Amino acid sequence: FIKLRELLLGYDFGNFGFAENVNLSFIGRNSFSIDDYTGFDPETNSAGQSNRVRGDDFGNVPIPSSYQLRLTLSF
Repeated sequence: FIKLRELLLGYDFGNFGFAENVNLSFIGRNSFSIDDYTGFDPETNSAGQSNRVRGDDFGNVPIPSSYQLRLTLSF
């Protein structure tokens, strides 16, 4: 499978009014996966890397997708 684990897109505005440095970033984690897995997440398969028991997701929690918008100011 192919998974986009983390993506960060940011832009530095430089000096902006009262702040010396302004940076705006968008961060996405586990937001995209290409696979033919029928369960929640191929990384949480209870059989590990084995193909013998594919789709057995009993007792484990899938890795969530998360998104953040970050604003950084330096004074």
